[in-house]
Amino acid sequence: PSAAAGPGLAGRGRAMGKPMPAGGCGTQKASAAFVLGLAVAILAVLLGPAFTTSPRFDFDAGARSPQCPARVTNATLFDLQGDGAAGVGGSGSQRQNLDFTSARDGRGLSLGNLYDRFVVTFRDYKLVGEHKARLSQRLNARLNETQRSAWEWVDRKNVALKYPTDFGLVAVKDRSVLDVLRSVDVVRDVFADAKMAGRRELLGTTEREHKLALEMVSDSLKPGDILAKGPGRLHTPFSSDRLGEPSRHGRGLISRALSFAQGFNFSSFKRSQIKSLYKPEELWKKGITGKGIKVGIFDTGVREDHPDLKNIAMRVNFTYQQSTSDGLGHGSFVAGCIASVSPGCPSNAPDVALHTFKVFTDDQTSYTSWYLDALNYAMVVKLHIINVSIGGPDWSDKPFVHKFRELVGQGVIIICAHGNAGPDYGTANNPGDEHWSIAVGGHTDDFKIAHFQSRGHTMQEKPFGYGRIKPDVVAYGHQVSSLRMERGCKEASGTSVASPVAAGIAALVASSVPESEWHYKLTPASMKQVLQEGAERLPRESIYIQGPGKANLHKSFEAMQRYEPKVTVFPGSIDLLDQDYMWPLSKTPLYATAMPLIMNLTITNGLGAHGYFEKEPEFTATNKLGEALDVHFERINVLWPWSGWIAIFVQVRDSGRNLTGVAEGVISFTIRSPPFPGEREGRSQRVEVPFKAKVIRTPDRNKRVLWDDYHNIQYPPEYVPIDDLNYRKEMLDWNGDHPHTNFHPVFDALTDNGYYVEVLGSSLTCFDASNYGTLALVDSEGEFHAEEIEKLHNDVSEGGLGLLIVGEWWNKQQMRRMKFFDDNTRDIWTPIVGGANVPALNRLLADFGIAFSDEITTGQIRLGRNVVSVNTGTSIKAFPARSSLFTLDGGLSPVLGLTRVGQGNVLAFGDTSAFDFNTHANLVPSLFLDFVKYTAGVAYPSWFKAGTVHNEAYENGNMRARLPNPSEGLDAKTLKILRRPLECHTNARRPKEMPVAERPLKPEEPVANPVVPDAEVIMNGIHKVEEKVATAVDGLLDVNHALTGPSEEDATSNAGGAMPHTGIVQAYFQRQLFGFLVVVVCLCVLIVWRKVHSGKRSKLRATKNRYTRLRQIV
Repeated sequence: PSAAAGPGLAGRGRAMGKPMPAGGCGTQKASAAFVLGLAVAILAVLLGPAFTTSPRFDFDAGARSPQCPARVTNATLFDLQGDGAAGVGGSGSQRQNLDFTSARDGRGLSLGNLYDRFVVTFRDYKLVGEHKARLSQRLNARLNETQRSAWEWVDRKNVALKYPTDFGLVAVKDRSVLDVLRSVDVVRDVFADAKMAGRRELLGTTEREHKLALEMVSDSLKPGDILAKGPGRLHTPFSSDRLGEPSRHGRGLISRALSFAQGFNFSSFKRSQIKSLYKPEELWKKGITGKGIKVGIFDTGVREDHPDLKNIAMRVNFTYQQSTSDGLGHGSFVAGCIASVSPGCPSNAPDVALHTFKVFTDDQTSYTSWYLDALNYAMVVKLHIINVSIGGPDWSDKPFVHKFRELVGQGVIIICAHGNAGPDYGTANNPGDEHWSIAVGGHTDDFKIAHFQSRGHTMQEKPFGYGRIKPDVVAYGHQVSSLRMERGCKEASGTSVASPVAAGIAALVASSVPESEWHYKLTPASMKQVLQEGAERLPRESIYIQGPGKANLHKSFEAMQRYEPKVTVFPGSIDLLDQDYMWPLSKTPLYATAMPLIMNLTITNGLGAHGYFEKEPEFTATNKLGEALDVHFERINVLWPWSGWIAIFVQVRDSGRNLTGVAEGVISFTIRSPPFPGEREGRSQRVEVPFKAKVIRTPDRNKRVLWDDYHNIQYPPEYVPIDDLNYRKEMLDWNGDHPHTNFHPVFDALTDNGYYVEVLGSSLTCFDASNYGTLALVDSEGEFHAEEIEKLHNDVSEGGLGLLIVGEWWNKQQMRRMKFFDDNTRDIWTPIVGGANVPALNRLLADFGIAFSDEITTGQIRLGRNVVSVNTGTSIKAFPARSSLFTLDGGLSPVLGLTRVGQGNVLAFGDTSAFDFNTHANLVPSLFLDFVKYTAGVAYPSWFKAGTVHNEAYENGNMRARLPNPSEGLDAKTLKILRRPLECHTNARRPKEMPVAERPLKPEEPVANPVVPDAEVIMNGIHKVEEKVATAVDGLLDVNHALTGPSEEDATSNAGGAMPHTGIVQAYFQRQLFGFLVVVVCLCVLIVWRKVHSGKRSKLRATKNRYTRLRQIV
């Protein structure tokens, strides 16, 4: 191959060396069919992939030439040899390409299969060889002969291993080795090397992996058991084209053309560009283009010489694939959202130094160990910003979360996708739900929240507290135009798109900071502060949907110019009179005897990575009614990294039963941090948060509903299955079952009709039943203490408390069917409960004579004008005398029962589908309102007389409706998970005689002086450990200027940032219009050719006829 051609030609699909014949695979005469076929092919390609079923040709992945499918070009052969060596890119600038992946079996594992790989985290940073020798010596000394041969150190091959690391990878065949491994003194913890997959439909196994999994679990599986889940850490899907809209695939030419024509709107086209939406040109004119800022993209990689990316400073591969290039297109798209210079889809920060970390394969697969190595190397490279376009519900994934937190402690800005699980509530994704990350939601080009964005407060804090507010900012994420894998632009949607858009804004703003001020202006805290300060609130959207609002590039830039280290709190003020923005908290006013109103505030500490409270927070009333408030706090002990949290609990004193009006006050506290470099003394700042809330007279008892949240158990960490077994988009119950998340339609229906909903986050012994008309137990998975059972019976039968129970399916056989092998934990997962914990509910309701069955019921029930769907619920097995029961249409078993027990009304219903927003069923929240009216003694439902009255105790005789084993779930292991302590926490009402148990800190909360490894220590450790490694590192850093940014010549030659905007049509539809003109020209050529050809044939026929007539005459 010609050296002048360079590897860049391979990326564009050209052949190096001898050119291909101009005619393609062979010389062919032009024909009408060829011309017409060419025109149709061009039109199909331009209008989208749905026109054709032809395979996608991927030159970087070594695909065949599209001209000659049977021939492999020189360019393809070059790529198959790998592109890991440093070379000359198409733009002439040098790049760093590092690919040290193993090629042994595609996985680098010699002990058999991926199901026995475990990450071993150590207590210190050392070179991998030292870790291996030290662990082998200590571990083998504790193992017997058989166990020593049952484990092996797994060698990893990537550039990060030239530096000290804090973890290793081992393969284990005998599980008994793991217990010994955890007891080794140098080992911090052991985790499975968790698999992550970009789309849930890709979570299947290969045939070989599936057989290996079956072999491992065969002893535990029983006949009829199935594996319902493929391997992979469940998380938000990658961005996808027109996410949430009907698929384009399979649509015909006419419908495609009509939709294309209907969508032709010039203003919409212009606004769908990142550049035209944020208008960075004003900053570019000032020389602010992102230059000098290192942005890491943890994705599927990017091709080396992408023509629309100016400064790809480094490409590193951590996967088992032998290429740092992008074979999927997602990494290229994400990079384009940050730094594209394409005239069709320009972005905000064209001159940033892109550092691409390939941690996902082209089939969207990744592993925890890949991420850990990549993140360790990111600290060595000293990135400023990392974009992470993934997330998931598993906030308990410790190695993954802790490593990201460590990077933030080192000053790296982590910008994450908020999640694509919308419009469902309670779906904030991790790590975006952490207080130290910057979570990015998505909006459309007309500044409305995108339908796919996750919503609601975070779930980590349940049930002891209330989730924090996320996202931290909202950016453009719907039908965003960015780069293709090769060249040109395409559209995609998702918060994994909005996240790099926000990262581009952050990079551009960061490049305005002089390097001498980086240590205090370019930090995770300062960037979150300026993004939030510049954000603009969207109308009629809750703070738990939009956070501070949509990103504004220019306001954030101005905020950065005047920035000084400070402490901020979000929200900066609490005004519960703002009905839309503060929903749902604004819909429940304060009154005496109510459960505390809880808010979780995020503290961003720009004074330093560490901080602490100088004294306890306090509340100061600023008006007379504010003096009637009792405000107490919970807080993190140490603010690290760069952030923390404080929870406020607000209630009206008992003496304020008749007070009305607006209570006002100020929450204040002081944060102190150590000094910055060059300073002698630390800094401190007093923070004040204004508070305003409506106070009303204590409502009548029958208007107050208490929702039990203490007995709702969710994923993670246990396998709690989905309630609706027919709902195929989800298998885990992780949305909270809270009136502010997936049951928010019920909350709105009740509050709109004059009811007041409070949440109980402590045991049933921690509320005064005389204050409430209804206690609602909805989809309870928890176990109950004997004290709770006794108190509840007395509260209902003697105290007149109304009891509303909404159950869910529970069936032992169905739970066994849902068993699966989880490659994250290398264990068989079996549901800990069903949709609800029916055996526990039956124990709770035994004194009432009520019991649910293990029958799974599906159908409809008619209640007045409402036709209510029951989707895989449960049925009633037993009910007391003098009750009214309702069965499904055509069914045998009742699913709804109403009765009176002593002084209180009791209602039991067997399914939540009519109330759960996230199952997308036919919602009937007004039915829940009817239920509450009955249990509170306000009114009988209009459909009450339609039920079957039983004057004697009822027992279901249906053979399918069996009573679950009364002792089910009472074993020690299950009780440890499902029975929460019999305690009254800070979230309960605090009468003087009731002790309040302090909520324990979460395991991941830092101690007073956390040990945070320094990137400088990692770098300097090389010189202390081995001089040869230091020399190698110096040589590596001298390869090019990848770690220091582009040269002055490069910056001069690319002055102005992106290519100039030359008009909406040219910028956005240049390719489409060009293709249209090509098609028109082809058709014209066809018409001319046919006319010329037909003219020749006519002349030939005329000549022939003349000669025929002459022969006849002769």
